Parts: sequence; structure tokens; C-alpha cells
Amino acid sequence: MANARPIQALAAPHVARCEPGPRPSLRWLPVSSLLVDTRYQRELSKKSIRLVRKVVAEFDWARVRPAIVMSRDDERFEIIDGQHLAIAIATHGGLGDVVPCLIVPGRPMAECAKAFVGVNRDRLMMTPMQVFRADIEAGDDVALAVLSGVKHGGGAILYSAPAHGVFELGQTVAVNSLRRVAERKGKAGVARIIRICVEARL
Repeated sequence: MANARPIQALAAPHVARCEPGPRPSLRWLPVSSLLVDTRYQRELSKKSIRLVRKVVAEFDWARVRPAIVMSRDDERFEIIDGQHLAIAIATHGGLGDVVPCLIVPGRPMAECAKAFVGVNRDRLMMTPMQVFRADIEAGDDVALAVLSGVKHGGGAILYSAPAHGVFELGQTVAVNSLRRVAERKGKAGVARIIRICVEARL
């Protein structure tokens, strides 16, 4: 694979290592065995419900990462990360009633809460440009309309901001704004806006 990058260790001689605890196990667990501790996890918001419905509508196992759970006893497990996945599987109706889970041996509630914060705080969020590049490779119609529209308008999309924030004529990183234009006006709308900007020497 010409564009594949192998996983390699980083040089980190001065990074202190903490005690990782016992190695977790991987299992498919029944939805009915999974619990959410509401003392430190939020109730489902409108945004959460919209997310679950989106996951149900677009469910694809290739997008799923296992839920992280901690064992409470032989039959019950506390979700640290993945309640949206579990609710989506329960809601879907065509996926069975089990969830892929990474099971960590049980710990006190305070440690569960700390793990919950760590999972959410340490997650590396994708930038709009990373999402856009992935959408291009996936053949997303809107992203392709943006790419083509910018080119036809005489502009160029940069995949990172230029040094010292100095753009040349027609260059842009505003992919989210251009996506909104493409959703309403298509490639032609994007091209028209870019052409106006180039003619205005922006």
C-alpha cells in the first residue's frame, strides 16, 4: 500500500509511566447488563438524542469502536464510554441485543468518574480540514462540489493555514463555510463566490 504508514514507537525517554492496571478483556455484552452512573454522567440531551438517531440511521460496523465498561459484578457493567453506541444498538432493532465492550476490572466510583473525564478530555478531535480531506477520499458529493467549485472559481484550498497566516490570492481554508454554500447552491455557487473573491483580490 503506497500511502500506508506503519505504526512505530515514538522516542519518549522522559515520559513517566503510570501503573496501567490489569489488562482489560473484549466481550460482546447484552444491552440489558449495561448501566450508566448518573452521579457523574449526563442525562441524554437533545443533542445526544439527535446523535443516537443519526447513528441508528447510518449504522455501519466499520465506524464502531467498543464501549469501555467496568465490571460491577458477573452480570452488570458500568459504561465509562459508549452509552450512545449502546442506546443506538438497542434502538436499531436489527443488530441483536449485544454491544462490543472493552471490560476493565471494577474500580471505585471515583476512579470510574476519573476515567470518564480522561476518555473525553484526551480524545483528539478532528479538525474541519481533516474531516474535509476524509470526505474527499470517501467520495462525499458536497465535499467534491466544494473542491471542484473552488478550482473552477480560480481559487485553491490549503490543507493547513499558511506560514504567518499570510494567504495568497484565492487561497482558503474555510471549508465549513463553503460546504454550507455547496449544500444550497452546489458547485456553481461555490465557484461564483470564489470568482468574486479572486476578482476582488482577496
